[in-house]
Amino acid sequence: MTCLTSQAQNLFKTDHQKWVDSVFAHLNTDEKIGQLLMPRGNYNAKYDPELLKYWIKEFKIGGFVFFAGSPVRQANLVNELQSLSKVPLLIGMDLEWGLAMRLDSTVRFPYQMTLGAIQGNDDLIEKMGYEIGLQCKRMGVHINYAPVVDVNNNPNNPVINFRSFGENKYKVTDKALAYMKGLQAAGIITSAKHFPGHGDTGTDSHYDLPLISHPKSRLDSLELYPYKQLIANGLQGIMIAHLSIPSLDTTKNLASTLSKKIVNDLLRKELGFKGLVFTDAMDMKGATKYYPEGKANVKAILAGNDVLETLTDVAGAFNAVKYALLNNEITQAEIDLRVKKILLAKAHAGLWNYKPIETDSLIEDLNPMSSDLLNRQLAEKSMVVLQNKGEFLPIKELSDSKIATLAIGSKDKTVFQKSTDLYTSISHFNIDENTEPSRLASIKDSLKAFDTVLLSLHGLSIRPANNYSLKPKIKELFEDFANNEKAITTLFSNVYTLDKLNNLKSGKALIMAMQETAYTQMAAAELIFGAKAASGKLPVSVNESYPYNNGMDTKSLGRLSYSIPEAVGLNSQTINTKIDSIVNEAIRLKATPGAVVLLAKDGKVFFHKAYGKPTYEGAVPVRTTDLYDLASVTKISTSVLALMKLEDEGKFNLDKTLGEMMPSWSQSNKAALNYKDILTHQSRLRAWIPFWMNCIDSVAMVRNSTVFKEKFAKDYSPNFFQRLFSAKKAKAKFDQKINNNTKLWSACIDLKNTPTIWKANTFSNQKAEGFDNQVGDNLWIHRSMQQYLFKAIEESPLREKKEYVYSDLSYYLPPQIIKRITGQDWENWLKSNFYKPLGANSLTYNAKDHYSLDKIVPTEYDSLFRKNLIHGRVHDEGAAMLDGVSGHAGLFGNANDLAKLMQMYLNKGSYGGRKYLNESTLNEWTAYPFDKEVNSRRGVGFDKADRKKPGISTAASASELSFGHSGFTGTYTWIDPKCNLVYVFLSNRVYPTRNNSRLSDLNVRTNILEAVYQELNLKR
Repeated sequence: MTCLTSQAQNLFKTDHQKWVDSVFAHLNTDEKIGQLLMPRGNYNAKYDPELLKYWIKEFKIGGFVFFAGSPVRQANLVNELQSLSKVPLLIGMDLEWGLAMRLDSTVRFPYQMTLGAIQGNDDLIEKMGYEIGLQCKRMGVHINYAPVVDVNNNPNNPVINFRSFGENKYKVTDKALAYMKGLQAAGIITSAKHFPGHGDTGTDSHYDLPLISHPKSRLDSLELYPYKQLIANGLQGIMIAHLSIPSLDTTKNLASTLSKKIVNDLLRKELGFKGLVFTDAMDMKGATKYYPEGKANVKAILAGNDVLETLTDVAGAFNAVKYALLNNEITQAEIDLRVKKILLAKAHAGLWNYKPIETDSLIEDLNPMSSDLLNRQLAEKSMVVLQNKGEFLPIKELSDSKIATLAIGSKDKTVFQKSTDLYTSISHFNIDENTEPSRLASIKDSLKAFDTVLLSLHGLSIRPANNYSLKPKIKELFEDFANNEKAITTLFSNVYTLDKLNNLKSGKALIMAMQETAYTQMAAAELIFGAKAASGKLPVSVNESYPYNNGMDTKSLGRLSYSIPEAVGLNSQTINTKIDSIVNEAIRLKATPGAVVLLAKDGKVFFHKAYGKPTYEGAVPVRTTDLYDLASVTKISTSVLALMKLEDEGKFNLDKTLGEMMPSWSQSNKAALNYKDILTHQSRLRAWIPFWMNCIDSVAMVRNSTVFKEKFAKDYSPNFFQRLFSAKKAKAKFDQKINNNTKLWSACIDLKNTPTIWKANTFSNQKAEGFDNQVGDNLWIHRSMQQYLFKAIEESPLREKKEYVYSDLSYYLPPQIIKRITGQDWENWLKSNFYKPLGANSLTYNAKDHYSLDKIVPTEYDSLFRKNLIHGRVHDEGAAMLDGVSGHAGLFGNANDLAKLMQMYLNKGSYGGRKYLNESTLNEWTAYPFDKEVNSRRGVGFDKADRKKPGISTAASASELSFGHSGFTGTYTWIDPKCNLVYVFLSNRVYPTRNNSRLSDLNVRTNILEAVYQELNLKR
């Protein structure tokens, strides 16, 4: 007895042995018997609080086992029950896959069969055990009846099945051991189950007594193997199954729970287990079918169990044990031994210093972001690829791929479908058993136009009952559509459903996602598009086609994955609070009506959030998928991109002159300008040219201006206007005076309210011959104006001094250069070489031609030039005159797609398994081109951190390796190789007017980036 107690002390380590001894010394016989009882504690009609209180008062029970419920309600009930008990109560629960197995509003971790597919990475399972343990502690739960260590070698097992880690005893043992260590490290008592092994039975012990006919040698080598290893590693508790096992006890119809040969002789003596032995639920038919519950309870104690768990007849159990004691069927010493172990366990669980469960913030505390991150990681590692013809997975080429999804079993767009949208343009179809035949025929016909169909099966039950809820119509639909060589099929279901479906091998690939959760659906999309690799293997043999350990590895292509701040070492609450505060304050102060913020680190998008509305007056909120006018971010997303590629191809270098790249300008004053100077904004080019303003017939407008006549006519003789209109010389002189005096004519003309009079062959307020391209709702431009615009740039004077002056003018030229060198249209060239293969399909000019206006955020109400709200057309006036297509402005896109391009820059020219640019080229263009003494914060084409005045162009903490660009409409992007960071900020601060500098005044964009740097610094 002393030896046994000391061994139990090793399992339940405590510094409070005095508390154990003191409590034990003050217990009478009835109170000791009560400690052996842990009845069902559900709060419902059958087990109301008064009954539970009665059990405590009358029978001094040792604890409760809780089942389905709500966290706060259960916590309040437990607090009340604990207050009534002389000895603090042990609270136990079946939480195999976390608190969500029993409690709503809590975290659901993967089923053990899903974890069984994970190869290696048992450290993740240990972390899961620890997370569950912490949540148990917060919930006031002391015992988790887990892990399940049954080796599930019977595919028809109706009760273990997905609850097992698999059929391989070694893998089951390794994963169970990891789970156990995590739980116990958090201070939770584990109870491995179901001893001696419930994996090879076709009967559910909840409803009958299963028969295990294997010889002891087989049981010893297989079913008992995990228990031996866990016991050797400090297992604290074991739950006994209700099984009839003749090779271990020949007594007919005797459940193993009631067998002394199994519990005492095999488990305690032969295997040497010294921890707590729990019965399985004593209200199950496996225990009570052949013995009344009262008799079954006493037989369980006599067999060697320490705790009677989940019993319904508390009085009957108490009286039966007491009767057995009085009749010397069991000794007081045996009772005392059990009670001391139970008290040791209570001290180990912290009940020596019991404190009520704090219900404030309980739900929040039970849903930590660390669990969210872990769930993502476990899902990623559990993906099993069972077929991959021609190594099609992951999908490598996105340029010309036409991809559709077909979700069977879900009428609504699934998480899987939404996740695929992050990678490229995809068409989606959904069907279920109620879909009309005509609709099915239409979908089948539509799918013919696609190269790849991402077929997914949803809505099945994880439980084997009723054929996993696989409805005949769903099976028929699935097999019909799966019989398609274009299909990549993903099953979000129990692994054994592989044996229930046909045509699985017809398509390009087959993925077994093991179960259906948001995490597995996201992980499947990431696998398919190469953001994550696949390494999972089947944990069981399904049939000859899908044997144990089947599964193919795939590689990651390095495309962006999507996670949470914790994935990059940050705290979600902290980073969300800081960024939310900055952006919401900017919206409150009307710096911008809305915004989208995206942040990625180490190739993981950890923050992607939309704020506000597209307009101050609107009702619909901004979405992360909304397109924005990128303004000058266009420069680094088009022109710089193009020139770097030409440099890689040997068709350009920074020593080239403008005359060499534009041979038609060889006689221009700009012919000798060096491109290094041009792209660093110190080539003497003018900052800009007001092209559209030069098209206004200002003389005609002034002549017709009432303001002019009122203000200036008195300064001229009465016959001035007569002489003016008749004398050509006088008129020409007056015209020149007006043209050269912007202040004069702008004072005379109210452009907001006066119809603009345009010079001939410039603009027209209606569509007419020669006016082919529309630049505004009621404004068309003459076809000759493009030639005029480029001529105006060519002939514009140069500044006298070579110094830094930001200029747009050179960025008008790359479309011309690309056309001359490649013979290809500018936009098509960009899309075919970059945007389409990147999967960045929202990057486009003239967004209104490709997207409905509700998906595009408007910019300014242009009261001067186009005199309408600019929505879907480029904001920049010069780009508008070029049909919206230029190298300095005009590109639209959403944050996610822009981030792909920026991530390619961060990756030194590579993305998604494809090389776009040479690393040496990117290193050259993103570095400082001048010595520190030169007062310039420009790289080549890119903006850089100001080395003399940190915080001017970007966050003060940005490294000198970082680079990016901003846009006039309120856009901004920044890349920092030092911390592997990509940042995108999209806004329309120019709505409704550009006369709003609050976004810059408040340093909104750079303050967000600085907040991230500060959090990263705290973690370094």
